[in-house]
Amino acid sequence: MTQLSRSASDELQSSLAEICRVAGLDDRNAKLIKYTNNVVWHLATAPVIVRIGVGEIGRTRAPRVVRLANWLAENDAPVPRLHPGIEQPVVTSDTAATIWEWLPGSENHWDITDLAVPLRTLHALEPPEDASLPRWDPFAAAQRRLAAADPALPAPDLAWIDEQWQQVEDDYFGLRPQRCGIVHGDAHTGNLLCDHHGRAVLCDLDSAGYGPLAWDLATSAVDAVRFGASGDHERLASAYGYDVTTDPAWSVLRRIRELGLITSVIPDLARRPAVAAEHARRLAALRQGDSTTRWRPYR
Repeated sequence: MTQLSRSASDELQSSLAEICRVAGLDDRNAKLIKYTNNVVWHLATAPVIVRIGVGEIGRTRAPRVVRLANWLAENDAPVPRLHPGIEQPVVTSDTAATIWEWLPGSENHWDITDLAVPLRTLHALEPPEDASLPRWDPFAAAQRRLAAADPALPAPDLAWIDEQWQQVEDDYFGLRPQRCGIVHGDAHTGNLLCDHHGRAVLCDLDSAGYGPLAWDLATSAVDAVRFGASGDHERLASAYGYDVTTDPAWSVLRRIRELGLITSVIPDLARRPAVAAEHARRLAALRQGDSTTRWRPYR
């Protein structure tokens, strides 16, 4: 369970109540599932998931997620569907929410190889010729988070993270052109659910869009290094049919992923002491050039 201060908990409850009022939903006894970037709630009164983004970051991200989710649904992609009958995103004074069908997932014992089929299916989709889909852009996303950084983050640390992002962006665009298509952007087993037809689908489309296909495999490879998922990367590489660690872009993609894992939470550290402590551990490892220290999930 996400650990929050009392004031943060009250604020999140209030935001959910306002979103549900606008959307015509009942927020009573809703369960907080996750709070890392979005605040994710499972309603008790309907088979619905409410994902709330806060502030300018949330308002910027929600429309692109809705646009992409609608296109993916039209193409029968292996992703959850937006809840029908509600104009989305649902926007309030300081939040923007997307509302989804509830699908089972957390009770499943997913294996890393379960990612292979939905990823191959996504990667095989033909993007529209009019370039209307959102682009994979971790650099712009990072800059929005840096601009919204919690004052609790020491200024030298903020400056260092910003400098690293500038360097890795230069490195990425200095690579040879990558094979691109529709990417999920954050492919790991924690984002797997089971749809009504029994197939594995990938939730959380915040980072999805048109981008380098190798990125979706780099995620699991970095997780194997940083979270101790021994053997996972090799098994996914075998199931998918490609080992991203042999790709010339691997070292750059790894750096982008690791920086993303420390930048994602910086807008809200002071109210989440457990997250702040783990963030400090990760940041120290990167600043020291430590490429092997195991990280722990944010709680």
